[in-house]
Amino acid sequence: MKKVICLVLTILTIAALAVPVAAAEKAGANAAKIATTVKGVSASAPKIDGVIGQYEYEEIKYTADDMRYNGTDDAYLAAVQKYNFKMYAAYDAAKMYVAVVVDTPNYSQTKAASSMYLEYSCQVSCAKGDEKTAATRSEYGFGKMSTDGKLIFNAWADAYALKWAPDLTGNDFNVYTKDDKTTYEIAIPAKAFGVDSLKKGEKVRLNICMNVGSDTVGDKKRGQIEWSLGCGNGKDATKFAVVTLGDSIQIPVTTTAKAAAATTAKAAASTTKAAQTADFTGYIAAAMVLSLATAVVVAKKRKA
Repeated sequence: MKKVICLVLTILTIAALAVPVAAAEKAGANAAKIATTVKGVSASAPKIDGVIGQYEYEEIKYTADDMRYNGTDDAYLAAVQKYNFKMYAAYDAAKMYVAVVVDTPNYSQTKAASSMYLEYSCQVSCAKGDEKTAATRSEYGFGKMSTDGKLIFNAWADAYALKWAPDLTGNDFNVYTKDDKTTYEIAIPAKAFGVDSLKKGEKVRLNICMNVGSDTVGDKKRGQIEWSLGCGNGKDATKFAVVTLGDSIQIPVTTTAKAAAATTAKAAASTTKAAQTADFTGYIAAAMVLSLATAVVVAKKRKA
């Protein structure tokens, strides 16, 4: 009997945790069938420093139809839908680099790593490009404690047996919070996608889920902003976005018309100066020859 009671209590507890997030939801019509391209890194891999440098990543473009929003109630759902957020990605053979910048008013993270989703945090899920089994995925959580600033990580699913234990001093991922915004930068090993390396032309699956709010702090409301489906409400790798690994990010070589004109003018001036110098040298040489000839004539006349 005690075992039955304990089991019932456990189920009720899990249900209680799930109900606030499931209370109000809006999923876009395209959220379960996103297809996009992520470019390779440019000259070097992105730096995990809280700054989204130009040409480090390429921004993941999205519309409301690509997103799933969730909130404790209708009012909080409406608030979450107004949050500003941007997502970025790039890849090399060894890693997929993901960055997220999202509004995080009243940032709080006080949970154990396995429960970080109850407060501000970011979940990234990965799978093979041709994955057909819903439960076969890698699902990771990334956060930063608001109490002492320590980074926290959790792996809820490790279907490809990567057994990833990222560095918690900021080398593999980091979380930066300032002015009610949080930047997550994460370098995910290729094997999290079920492949040995990431290669141009191949496909992988990717999901990004941003947890916002808190179940214990402030108004005790929380929600999610999810790009594609398959993590926040039901675990299904076949609904993650399909990502094609594309060409490298190109750093443009910019030559403005003004700069080109200046270069042309400089070259012309240099040519003119060279010509003038040559002419002047010619004049000097001719003068020296004439002077020498005159001197010879004078000398001959004196002898005569």
